[in-house]
Amino acid sequence: MPLRKLSVKDLNITHRRVLLRVDLNMPIEDSLLTNSQQMYHALGTIKYILDQKPRYVILISQLGQPNGRKDNNFTIKPIAKELQRILERKQVIFLNDCIGPEVEDKCRQSPQGSLILLENLYFFPEENTGNNLNGSNMILTKAGTITLQYALRRIADVFINDSFSTSYLLNSSMLCNAFEVRSAGLVLKKELEYFQRALHDPQRPYLVIFGGAKLMEKMKIIENMLPIVDEMIIGGSLSFTFLKVLKGMQIGDSVYCEKTAPYLKDFIQRAIALKVTVHLPVDFFITKIPVTDNSEAKLVHVADGIPKEWIGADIGETTLKLFKDAICRANFIVWNGPMGIYEYPLFTKGSQGILDTVGETTKNNHAITILSGEDTAACASLWGGESKVSHVSTGGLASVKILAGEALPGVVTLRRPFSHLKANLCLYD
Repeated sequence: MPLRKLSVKDLNITHRRVLLRVDLNMPIEDSLLTNSQQMYHALGTIKYILDQKPRYVILISQLGQPNGRKDNNFTIKPIAKELQRILERKQVIFLNDCIGPEVEDKCRQSPQGSLILLENLYFFPEENTGNNLNGSNMILTKAGTITLQYALRRIADVFINDSFSTSYLLNSSMLCNAFEVRSAGLVLKKELEYFQRALHDPQRPYLVIFGGAKLMEKMKIIENMLPIVDEMIIGGSLSFTFLKVLKGMQIGDSVYCEKTAPYLKDFIQRAIALKVTVHLPVDFFITKIPVTDNSEAKLVHVADGIPKEWIGADIGETTLKLFKDAICRANFIVWNGPMGIYEYPLFTKGSQGILDTVGETTKNNHAITILSGEDTAACASLWGGESKVSHVSTGGLASVKILAGEALPGVVTLRRPFSHLKANLCLYD
């Protein structure tokens, strides 16, 4: 999937009507935002567009899972007030619908330079019911039967996608093929630039670090990255299936992926053929299940194995040193997934040690370092590592899919960079 796409900075949007797809999916209780962190990702693009003096900017987003029907528990209205406060604007116009004559009229009548927030896209079943890439899903409005995408096209000239986190979804608002001009916002532009480097133009030596628990899901990334990297670390719960198959280790009640197990010996042989060094843990901190804040921890080595009713909860000290040495050699690092059950303080040393070393390597080696996946991003936020690495992806599952080599509908639909249309003075400088 080509990752070089037209961006908002390539466009002349002065006096144009701009539709901006963002991710404002944030927790709301009793009509109040309880965590507005997600909003801050979108602010850079919103401010940039407003500075270009457009006719107006319309924000569209999803919130929660209202299952295609209007539900006041999932209204986006409280977000308008928070946006107004953060942006220090006199008004953010909230419209309690997404499409239709009333929305069109209110957009048309809005003052020059308005910021408009439409109601939750997920109130419309047509938004997320698996429509085709050609946008064939239809909805019935008072104006007649039209596509959701063409309904949005009636209120805007330019479509900008800045929601990397939802770009893997085959949603109408992700595609917006009714728009001739479809570009990336600043958040999406930055994501694509880093993943372009990771997949096609990395610095060497190149190290990828895998952790977490979902081996079936991660195996797609591991396979896709194998021909690209120089070294690979496999830790966390992923490692137990590898160690049981390759070393005959007893893994107790740790996670074991039976479907993936038959392919791992062949995987290691391909790694050897490609001269990729694969690092696996040599020791672990283990604990009894169920895990609690008061759980005990014991250090075991691979040869010792893990007894029944116990699980591997974090990598051991020798493993951490082994992994740190590999990190310090690297000039390009992608990290996806924690080394242990980081939610419990007793089992944070592995993940925190990896984070600290990745941060140090970013500084000392001038390495490019990318953190992907929700748990990895959570670790960075928890221990103050966000500013110490090159990039923490906002993508969650989208970043997993892009590293696995999968096409993201919300990215595929965007235009490639071009210069021959710059003569169109309505849209371009």
